[in-house]
Amino acid sequence: RLSKDLGIPFPFSSYSNIEQIPTIEVEFAHVVDAEKNQGRFSLLDTPGPNEASQEELRPMMREQLKKASAVLLVLENSQFGSEATIQVQEDVQHVSRVNQERVFVVVNKFDTVGEHASKIPEIKQMRVKSLEETGVSISTENVFLVSARNADLANRAKCELKANHKLPDPKTPWVNIFAKEARLGRDWINRSSASDIFEDANLLWAESGFPSLLENVVRTTH
Repeated sequence: RLSKDLGIPFPFSSYSNIEQIPTIEVEFAHVVDAEKNQGRFSLLDTPGPNEASQEELRPMMREQLKKASAVLLVLENSQFGSEATIQVQEDVQHVSRVNQERVFVVVNKFDTVGEHASKIPEIKQMRVKSLEETGVSISTENVFLVSARNADLANRAKCELKANHKLPDPKTPWVNIFAKEARLGRDWINRSSASDIFEDANLLWAESGFPSLLENVVRTTH
C-alpha cells in the first residue's frame, strides 16, 4: 500500500518466503495438546474481497496461495456474487486446480441469517453451486458455516471464568452481548453460577461452527 502511494514498485523478491514476512508468535490454545515437534504452524492473512481490487497486492496473494498447506477462503454470508468476491475466487481457482482437497470455504456471520440448523446441508450446497459458477470446484465437506463473533464471545467468557471465576461487570458491552447470544436470561447475574455460565459458553462455542473447522482443517493440517 505504501509503495503504491510513493509510486514505486513493490519489492516482491524480498518477501518471496514466508520467513521474510513480519510475524507474531502466540500459543495456539486449540492445538496446545497436539504432539510436540511436528513443525511450525503459521496463519497468513492475505488480501480479502474488499482489497482484491488493489492489483499491487494480487501477485503476492497468488504466490502465497500456491505455497499454502491449506487455503481458507473466508466470505461473509451476504458476500456471495459480489464483484470483489469473484476476483478472490478467481485467484483460488489456481490452487483448486492443483489440489482442490486443500481449499476450504469458511462462510462467516452465519448467525445473522436466522436459519435453522436443519437447513445447513441445503445452504452448503447453495454455496458450493455459487462457487462452481466462478470455476471453483469444492466439496460440501470443505464448506464450514461459522460465526466468528460468537466464537470470540464464548472464548472471552471461558477465559474470564478460568482466570477470575466470574464474568466482568454486566455493563461491559461484550458481556451483555454474550449473555444474549448464550441465552442466559434476564436475571442471569443473580441465578447463574460460574460453572453454569461456563457450560453455556461451551454450548455457544459449539454452535459457532468453529470446533468442526478446527478439527477438520487446522488440526489435520498441523
